[in-house]
Amino acid sequence: MVTQKQVGMRLAELRRRAGLKQAQAAERLGISNETLSRLERGVQWTDFKVLANLARLYRVEWTDLLAVFPEGAGAKQRAVIQEVMDLLRPRKLSEVELACDILCTLFREGRRRSRGRR
Repeated sequence: MVTQKQVGMRLAELRRRAGLKQAQAAERLGISNETLSRLERGVQWTDFKVLANLARLYRVEWTDLLAVFPEGAGAKQRAVIQEVMDLLRPRKLSEVELACDILCTLFREGRRRSRGRR
């Protein structure tokens, strides 16, 4: 499973590649340095709008921000993850956000039902 910490490390890596200090990136994004620090440490999550702004600032596709593979992922898992990212890349961010909301709701409901069967 991909963790927030892994995504945070990816965000920090992309910021450094863009040649930006954390304070510079935070200022350009209109967020506090502490907020960006928490995102990069994986102790806080954000919404899709901030991810879109990060992608623009770092000059990458928004899906590149999330291009992280779970620890120990085999070739098949990596291929599936890459396929999903390729499917999402051309979609509008609002469409992906809606799809994520729907999937999260479905997974939560599925967990509730499976707990009730035990």
